[in-house]
Amino acid sequence: MKNLLTLIIGLVAVLLNTAQAKIEALWSTDYALPGEKVVLLLQQVHTSNAGPSRIRQVSTGKIKNAHFLQNRNMRDNYYEESIQDSNGNTIGRIEAYMILVEVGGSGKVECENIEVTFSTGNKETVTVPELPVYTTAKVEWRNIESSQDSPISFGTMILTEPEEYYAGQPVHASIKLLLPQNFNRLEQQPRIISQGVKADTFHHPVGGLLGTLLQHWFPLRERLVQARGQQWMVLDLEVDLIPQTSGNNKEGEYDVYIQIPSLFQMKETHTESSAGFTFQSTTVRPIPTTLELPKLALRAPRPLPPNAPADFSDLVGTFSISTSTEAKELAMNEMIDVQITVKGSGSLEQLTCPQPQEAENWKLMPPTRKVITTATGEIEAVVFSQLMRPTVEVSGVPSFSFSYFDADTEEYKTAESQPIGLPWRATEAGSSGQVVSSHAAPPAGTVPVAELTDIYHFLPNANAGGNGAALSLPRELWYLLYLPGVGIILWLLGKLCYTKWQQQAATRSRDKILSTIAAEKDAAAFLKGIGAFIESNIPTAASNTELQAILNKRDAEVFRPDATPHVTQEERTGILRAVRKALSGLTTVLLMLCMCTQLCHAVGDDAEQYYEEGQYSKALEMLNEELKNGTDTRDKGELYYNIGNCKYRLNEPGEAALYYARALMETPGLAEAEANLAFIQRKEGAILPQQTTADKVFTYLSYPQLWLATVICTATLLLSIALSLLLKGKLKFTLRTVTGICIFLSILCAADYIYYATRSIVDLTATPPTDIAYITKSTVARSAAVESADSVVELPASTPVRLLASRGNHRYVETFTGTRGWIPADTASPLTTGDTTTQAPLIMKFK
Repeated sequence: MKNLLTLIIGLVAVLLNTAQAKIEALWSTDYALPGEKVVLLLQQVHTSNAGPSRIRQVSTGKIKNAHFLQNRNMRDNYYEESIQDSNGNTIGRIEAYMILVEVGGSGKVECENIEVTFSTGNKETVTVPELPVYTTAKVEWRNIESSQDSPISFGTMILTEPEEYYAGQPVHASIKLLLPQNFNRLEQQPRIISQGVKADTFHHPVGGLLGTLLQHWFPLRERLVQARGQQWMVLDLEVDLIPQTSGNNKEGEYDVYIQIPSLFQMKETHTESSAGFTFQSTTVRPIPTTLELPKLALRAPRPLPPNAPADFSDLVGTFSISTSTEAKELAMNEMIDVQITVKGSGSLEQLTCPQPQEAENWKLMPPTRKVITTATGEIEAVVFSQLMRPTVEVSGVPSFSFSYFDADTEEYKTAESQPIGLPWRATEAGSSGQVVSSHAAPPAGTVPVAELTDIYHFLPNANAGGNGAALSLPRELWYLLYLPGVGIILWLLGKLCYTKWQQQAATRSRDKILSTIAAEKDAAAFLKGIGAFIESNIPTAASNTELQAILNKRDAEVFRPDATPHVTQEERTGILRAVRKALSGLTTVLLMLCMCTQLCHAVGDDAEQYYEEGQYSKALEMLNEELKNGTDTRDKGELYYNIGNCKYRLNEPGEAALYYARALMETPGLAEAEANLAFIQRKEGAILPQQTTADKVFTYLSYPQLWLATVICTATLLLSIALSLLLKGKLKFTLRTVTGICIFLSILCAADYIYYATRSIVDLTATPPTDIAYITKSTVARSAAVESADSVVELPASTPVRLLASRGNHRYVETFTGTRGWIPADTASPLTTGDTTTQAPLIMKFK
């Protein structure tokens, strides 16, 4: 048994050692200058949280042409962070150990015997790549005129590799900038001006999560190097340049000009003299400056071999492709979502979605694109989400493929995915999906947005008299749910008040009798009357010694034959005071509440008939006339919704999305508008903000649905409390249970209200920002307000953006993922019009 246990422990140790992620070493820069401080990073990435082995100790070993530096300000070298996907879910963890190194003279830096000890006790020797060190003589110095007394000086050094390359093959450019101490930050991404060269996005040598940790541990102000008799801050940038073929570059020029918009700071000292005293003050003024780098002349690329495949798209490198889908079967006119993942080395940022084989058998929607990066910011893969539906009976998801040129083997190759076999489910309909009949579109809420093959149908007027007319319930009607509880409480209050009123009526009657008795002049009559009043109106339990003395005096002086009744004025006053004291009580205040509601109706017109007959332009004309005249023939939200339907049928998806969004502003919670907007944005590949897991949970109920849930919960809670007061001991357990559940749900609703009030993700449907606009025509956002400026991002129709500024016939916009750029003014329309205001949420739609 002991030997077996030893064997098991040994196997577990071997498995843990095998599962241990390999330590990777990399430098914070591609090359260094003499005396420059750089960072050697040791990173370990875990894709599983099941008992990972952590870095516990690092032995630095030997180093040539450099020396290790101690930590500054007692900061720790070790960092550990979780890795999250775009939805905020934790998918792994990254460890980083950072070693500060000061470089020696020109040559190269070599590290040996770097040893890492893990929490399991295992040790690993890390292989560190060499770091080239170049002399400062290679630095080119430039001056830029500024508002200061002296111009701004900076140095630059650019290295490119490989030396020989093919057209379409990325050329890696490493840029090192030596900046003065008053440099503050980059104002925006560097720009490239070139005729025959494309460029990927500029980035730091170490990006991603590891780059963020590096920026925190070793900020820019500490990356110094000595040159020309002073200290310079060192900023490293990288970019992949892609020379185009001669067909795209008719003049054959491959000169690259790089502009870096930067922000400098200038200190100004002001001196003032007053009454023999001198005062000095210093202010810091920002100076925006664009750094113009020296021309980078690239060698002309080698021409690609002839006879390229038909689907070759100027990609050079090595690539692989795979596909997956969650669909379980295929059916005519039913959409499926296929995930296409492309990995490899080459310009993945320039990759477009591969096409399927036998594409004529499928209806393809515009794909969405997602870039997957590593912890260091390097592009690992590109994932395309392709919505597609079969137009004929097929055997499964086809193979996706594209051709590229492999520079290593100097031949054309094809990357091809494996087909996915799926069973075919027969359906009744066999059309193309352009549904016109009112019976073809399902009622709202019955089909998830991801499975829709068309938009929801036209909404008829409430009083048009046709089938399926929608009844709009105004908000005030739902307050009637409070009536049962309020009614019971008011009835109980009324009953209590009536009882008190009866008691007060009896009190007034007694006071009248007592006043009559007090007016009696005859002593015998007074004593008889007051005695009878006490015995008939004051219970024996409420009697006291004073009242008993009054009754004894009456019995002694009235009912004895030989007695002579005698009552002085002082005794008479004392008797009346004692009786009134015994009759004293409390008063009750009655509160009355009332509630009024009213129901509004609309009248109908013939726009639906034109829509059903396929005359969408005529229906749109009538709806626009109705909108222009401001008539109340239908609900304003439904009017915008129907206009959006007509726009979609007329092949204007951007305009349709705009009017669906306006419909939701007028009538938040309109299920058909929400579904149609989501359908069009998914179909067009709109750029939308990414929701976190918490946001998905807390917004499971939309704001209108949350309002309705709150009304129902609080109305039920009020009714339970009222029934508890009415029935007292009856149904005690049941009513307590219902009350507890309603209190719990009301607290959840209150928490949801707080989340809605403090959420960071913009609500684009119920409460959109006032500066929002929708892209109505697919366009390209550019870095400047000219058509010749560099492209920043493609903006599909139906994409929501913020309007930031205007310049001529261009608008400066920002997507809800943070990307900014200039677009033509006629490609976007603001959501808010002159007569559109956000209303309180409409609660529900009935069919």
